[in-house]
Amino acid sequence: IHHYRGLAEQNYIKYIKDKPIVTYKKYLYVLRGILNMIWIYEFKTLPPMNFNTLVNKLIEAKKIPNEVRGKIDYILMIKRASIEMQQSEPIEDLNMFIDHWLLKKLTIENIHENGDYTLDKSIIRLCK
Repeated sequence: IHHYRGLAEQNYIKYIKDKPIVTYKKYLYVLRGILNMIWIYEFKTLPPMNFNTLVNKLIEAKKIPNEVRGKIDYILMIKRASIEMQQSEPIEDLNMFIDHWLLKKLTIENIHENGDYTLDKSIIRLCK
């Protein structure tokens, strides 16, 4: 979780947060980290490598709000059209979603202490 948080947070602060113009590609970098954090938090296993699989499984599990889902779908459509470096104004729904998850204090320790789940041993090894 620390690894994914760090990647998401660094890219978010450097390329998106409080910037007047952003690229969709940077949103994808940040979202990969955030969605991987959510996956580990919710399912206690390693997240899928394929981004589309990750997104689809989280959507099926209702872990991504509809307004965020629509924005992710739009960015993926842009990416498939090979214009992922296209610039735009910041996407407020995505920024709020990202801020929400970056503010959460998710660690392997606090997930384990809450007693909610049995953690996959590969996650514990990965996070040490």
